[in-house]
Amino acid sequence: MTETSDFPFFDSKSNNRLIVEIFTKLKDYWTAKGDTYRIRAYVNAIDLITHLSFDLTTTKRVNDLRGIGAKSKKKIKDIISTGKLEEWEKLSKMPMPTPKPEDKKTISIKEFTSLDGVGVVIANNWYDTGYREVDDVPLEICTTAQKIAIKYYHEKAGRIPRPEIAKLEKELKDWTENINIVNKTTPDNPAVKFEVCGSYRRRTPDSGDIDVMVTHRFSNNKVIMDYLVQCPIITDTLAKGDKKFRGYCILPSNGKVMKHRRIDIELVTPIQYPYALLYFTGSKNHNILMRDKARGKGWKLNEKGMHELTTNTPIIVKTEREIFDLLNVPYKEPWER
Repeated sequence: MTETSDFPFFDSKSNNRLIVEIFTKLKDYWTAKGDTYRIRAYVNAIDLITHLSFDLTTTKRVNDLRGIGAKSKKKIKDIISTGKLEEWEKLSKMPMPTPKPEDKKTISIKEFTSLDGVGVVIANNWYDTGYREVDDVPLEICTTAQKIAIKYYHEKAGRIPRPEIAKLEKELKDWTENINIVNKTTPDNPAVKFEVCGSYRRRTPDSGDIDVMVTHRFSNNKVIMDYLVQCPIITDTLAKGDKKFRGYCILPSNGKVMKHRRIDIELVTPIQYPYALLYFTGSKNHNILMRDKARGKGWKLNEKGMHELTTNTPIIVKTEREIFDLLNVPYKEPWER
């Protein structure tokens, strides 16, 4: 049984908690059966309900939930109305199925598509050619991005511990601070500022990769991007433009064996910056809830900004907190989202 403290908006009698508990049991059941469609549906619903800031006391608000399908909504309504779900009542009386092992092709395709620059089509071509593992793929048939991804494949396995990202963040901060020093800017009005977003900003213990959001007061994005990717932690480039960079980075070894990590850098304007921070921090369902609030006011919200739907008039803010205030949503720190 999940402890109440895991869900800060739940109490022991809330519908939200009951929905999550039943859906979690169903997710576990269908995971054992290997039904990826049902697994995904329940994972999405659990994530959405967990992050709601209100309890679903009646069925009226269920139709307004975004990011889940009609079948999930009907099950939520049934739970709210009856306190149970007939599907689980039946399945709970049956033995838990033995997990179905993945077939060899599925394992190979999953391994191949974990590489940058490899989609399902290429992965299937490799498999049909006779390759079964990443190490089987000859480099001469690969693009530059694929070669780099293969080079670091074994290092990239596993997630990045939070303390390691903090050290990489400091290296990047020291590098960008040189621009502010040269331009003699003040800490409250820097020429360049950045934030590591995603799950790191939400204070999770680890992350899959490193997402960096940068804004600056100069007219030339290319000059800034060229300088940023010269930071000593950057080792390889998968793709680079004036506004976006995808590549690999690594901490100075200092006698220790370090791993190469995936890093994405994106440049946005100062006007876009608060909206980009909100979007790229996540979580996915928190973003959905914020967009729904904006839509209810006749506005459109995305990572580039917010504007009125009828007049297309942009709504300018200076901070993330102002977005919450405009939408009449109590402010949540990144780690509460």
